[in-house]
Amino acid sequence: MGARLLLTASFSVMVLAAACGGDASVPEASISRSNAVPTAALAVESTPKPEVIVDPNAALAHFEAGVALQEQGRLDQAIAAFDEAIRLNPQYGVSYVRRGGVYRQLGENRRAIRDYDAAIRVDPRNSLAFYIRGNSYYALTQFQQAIEDYSETIRLDPQFVLVYLARGLAHNELDQHLQAIEDYDQAISLSPEFTHAFIGRALAHAALGNNEEAQKDVDRAVEFGANRDQLEAGIEEIKGQR
Repeated sequence: MGARLLLTASFSVMVLAAACGGDASVPEASISRSNAVPTAALAVESTPKPEVIVDPNAALAHFEAGVALQEQGRLDQAIAAFDEAIRLNPQYGVSYVRRGGVYRQLGENRRAIRDYDAAIRVDPRNSLAFYIRGNSYYALTQFQQAIEDYSETIRLDPQFVLVYLARGLAHNELDQHLQAIEDYDQAISLSPEFTHAFIGRALAHAALGNNEEAQKDVDRAVEFGANRDQLEAGIEEIKGQR
């Protein structure tokens, strides 16, 4: 293809966000107590191993307090609450996932990754932990690592539509536009009005010079609520780089 097209983390996701009026970030998923079923005790990597005190009821109270504090924007206090929940019950993997989410809010993606590592060791089938760890790698522009985590998420939960969008965006970042299109196709098959997937696929088609297909996806994205002017401006920028 010659010089690498500038479908960077600051471009492809921002085009998507501008066209949809949302945040310039890979979509997250909601986290609840049901998202992870812990199976083994493990402390967070690279921190001193605390005394293991399994008190599920007390741990749950601290976990729920952490969730409330996080929702109120009291992030330091939320971390302290999740710290205590983990100390009281290291087997409850969702506490690591939630604390990792707070670190992501603070822009501390490497610390978040350590928490997702711990959640995965607690429960290797925790698809949400793989997905959000992938988002953390994406934020660090470590796109291949992100793809690997997204692929594991798909293996564990092939009906999770957001992960196909995320992996498609990561493929776009690496100029792997054909693979990106396959991911957007799958996302659209699962959610036929998924505006973000039409936008991502339009960007990938534009990067490959498939102008007719890109325009079709622009039209579909606009039909489902995207901003035509913002999206077509992004398409034209890509065309100018070919």
